[in-house]
Amino acid sequence: MSGPLFIQEFSTRLLNRLPFAFYRLPGTSTLEAFLQTDGRLLKPEQETGEGFYLSPFDSEQESYYIARDTHQTYDYLDFVPNDPYGFDPESSITSQAYQELIEKSQKQMQDGGLEKVVLSRQLIGSYPQDQLPYLFHRLLIAYPQAFVYAAYHPEIGFWIGASPEIFVKSVGDVIETMALAGTKSIQKNHQPWGAKEIREQAFVEDHIENQLALIMSQDQIVKGDRKTLDAGPVQHLCTRFQMRSADNSLSDIVNVLHPTPAVCGFPTALARDFILKEEPNPRSLYTGYIGPKTAESASYFVNLRCASFAQGILRCYVGGGITDQSIPQAEWKETEYKAQTFLKVL
Repeated sequence: MSGPLFIQEFSTRLLNRLPFAFYRLPGTSTLEAFLQTDGRLLKPEQETGEGFYLSPFDSEQESYYIARDTHQTYDYLDFVPNDPYGFDPESSITSQAYQELIEKSQKQMQDGGLEKVVLSRQLIGSYPQDQLPYLFHRLLIAYPQAFVYAAYHPEIGFWIGASPEIFVKSVGDVIETMALAGTKSIQKNHQPWGAKEIREQAFVEDHIENQLALIMSQDQIVKGDRKTLDAGPVQHLCTRFQMRSADNSLSDIVNVLHPTPAVCGFPTALARDFILKEEPNPRSLYTGYIGPKTAESASYFVNLRCASFAQGILRCYVGGGITDQSIPQAEWKETEYKAQTFLKVL
């Protein structure tokens, strides 16, 4: 199918309130779509069918998936995307309030226990529904190395994103994950990484190694070197892990890893409690994991650089990792850098 047809399919299904998930895997040129024939709401524990999975940050909340009743592929590179429509958002929390929240978390770190917490905010503004497929196309073109998706279910809502971070990827008995954390502007790529960013990413590395050790032996895990990963206007530190395990299911690994310190903090339970109590806006699917699962493979990505849409309002989600070395004003600016992933294409 040609590119313009995906715009038509996307728009028609959104208007008719029919569930869908369009996605493009990193580094590929094929746009895929899982199209559900009706409005049934599917939970992973009820059925194990193929589909696009949507899991929230808070593991106490329900996960769902959009069924692969029909599978379509599209070529999206054969036409030029529309220019950005324009978006004038307001932050869900002021700069002062966000910095005060950072200071409150650092006070808890000084008192003992909490070592890192990831704090988020939202950029909220009006946006026309009929522009969503064109926004999606611009994301596809702008971020060829990201996992770009748009998913909708009338009972879950509409979500769209361009994530740089693999959560768990599996093909057969080979499973991959990554420790992604630490952020700096790509304009500073000539500058060495600071101690704060290196420490922040090390939390994630250690967490993954320790959690995997609960369900498999060390000789089943291959850990790569720490590298810099470009993600649009910013860069991150990244370490990749590969596991080969016939004894553990994909859900076993997902359950021990989610949420990682990269999106929650450390220790996980303390950081999650702080977030759920102190963040002014619920995260929902932000910093959860999303992606396609078939009989042959699964590709779950952390739901970063994303937005939700409902009743003419678009919410863009951004956040940053906080340690006792964090400078509150600098952390606010970091969220502004990260927000550019979406703002530049809106």
